Amino acid sequence: MRRKIGLKIKWLLVDLVTSLGWKHKFKKGKGEVRILVFHGVCLDHEPLINGRFIHLSQLNNLLSSLAKYFHFISIEELTSNKIDKTKLNIICTFDDGYKNNLDLALPVFEKHEIPITIFCNSAPYHLMDLLDISQHWHPELIDQFKSHFHISSPFQHVKKHCKMQNAKVVSKMRNYLWNKLSLDIKEKSKRYWELLSDSDIVLLSQNNLVSFGNHGAEHLSYNCLTEKEMLVDINSVDKRFNRMSIKLNAFAYPYSESSDRIISLVNKAGYDIQFSELNKKDTNSKAKNRLTINPFITTTNQLIAIGKGKY
Repeated sequence: MRRKIGLKIKWLLVDLVTSLGWKHKFKKGKGEVRILVFHGVCLDHEPLINGRFIHLSQLNNLLSSLAKYFHFISIEELTSNKIDKTKLNIICTFDDGYKNNLDLALPVFEKHEIPITIFCNSAPYHLMDLLDISQHWHPELIDQFKSHFHISSPFQHVKKHCKMQNAKVVSKMRNYLWNKLSLDIKEKSKRYWELLSDSDIVLLSQNNLVSFGNHGAEHLSYNCLTEKEMLVDINSVDKRFNRMSIKLNAFAYPYSESSDRIISLVNKAGYDIQFSELNKKDTNSKAKNRLTINPFITTTNQLIAIGKGKY
């Protein structure tokens, strides 16, 4: 909590001096690689009902600013060591495979000629998205959900409880919320739950700027799964993309959670390139850290964080 308060004060001070004409000298990070995580994109008039989405104008402003200071590369260029030794290299990734990655995000990345990798699942929609939608538009449904699944925690801890469940329980929770949400709420919240269809993915695969990765079928916490459950979850996405004859070039852990044991297992499943957020005690270098974009700070503060590689 104290760290969050400290960060907010720091961001406010940066915004203040920037408004007075101060220009920040962003860290160059020559030859370094910074991997960014985006999720969903929404129109400027649409509400940010979660901390994973970013408004379209924010995305455009951020990419325009990044292009002034840094160099963009793809995951393929990273693996072949085609990086710029004179600048900080930026890789842009998207998690969860939202349809808005095609409809809203792609035109902006095409405008700036920036490659992206989209990490997809194979579920029809995500439980966490349905929880956010319910909390925003129909909070009474959250109370019903908690009662139905015998959850006594306040809402801020409900997600933590849900992500500790296995695929079978998550599916039941997901279906419960989906069946309870009205058609009106589903329609006006479509941006926040609709995922890429197979035809969308095939269309995207024809774009030279786009590649794909595995994000686990059901978006489960692998820390809570057995080895068999993890393999089933990984293979489900593999099978989906094999049917479309599309190669997956990397693996990103749901919730960015992993451990040395899990990293080793995913490596055995065929993924040498992995993305995670490791704990200090983790020493496995196979999983590369990523920085999640924060939609609630200004572009200047976001650029500072990207330059440092942390908030």
